Amino acid sequence: MKTFQILVLLMLPFIFYSCSEKENDVYERLTPEYDVEYKSIIDKELLKYDMKSVIDAPLKDNGKIDFACYFKFFNYGGDITLFNGGGDGWFVCVGEIKYIEILDEDRDNVMFEGRYQNDKYGEWALADATIKGHSFKNVFVTPLAMNAYNEGETDCFVFVQLFSGNKYFLNAIYYCSPLDNIIISYCRDRIITCPDASLWAEGPTNGPGRFWQTIIK
Repeated sequence: MKTFQILVLLMLPFIFYSCSEKENDVYERLTPEYDVEYKSIIDKELLKYDMKSVIDAPLKDNGKIDFACYFKFFNYGGDITLFNGGGDGWFVCVGEIKYIEILDEDRDNVMFEGRYQNDKYGEWALADATIKGHSFKNVFVTPLAMNAYNEGETDCFVFVQLFSGNKYFLNAIYYCSPLDNIIISYCRDRIITCPDASLWAEGPTNGPGRFWQTIIK
């Protein structure tokens, strides 16, 4: 027992050094950088969620300014790309939100039909979901949503159904911030479609990602 304690004590400096080195690396990557050529500040943030709201101030028909927001979604790459026309690793706005709801573990049900592994992003899943009594098939559960689920989180899971024109729709479960949880829960009338319609799934480049389904008329 004494030998084990001595070994632990000897290892502690290396453990703390490793943790400190990792924290310093993250700190350096997140430190804002002033770009001299573009006269701009390059800023990054560490996010545990893969969708985020963008505040907008659209001009109404009566000439007054209103406050609203739209959502961007993280464009995972490789075999789980959300939108082929957007760059991997970017937050993109694509399609029109037809239905959006914060999941309630006492009310809603998500049944995994398959859990898969991506070399870069980790585990993701396909599921069937029942949200407020409505059934949805082939729901893409994102890697960060799966990560939060595996860590025992119960809040801030978002089911969203996106429509792109009259051709495609997407059912997905994302993980959002507490602030966006509040927006979706209490300020739904302030959510608008992304102003950049050129990023809709059917164009202009390469069409939708693998999780979009064709609307059957």
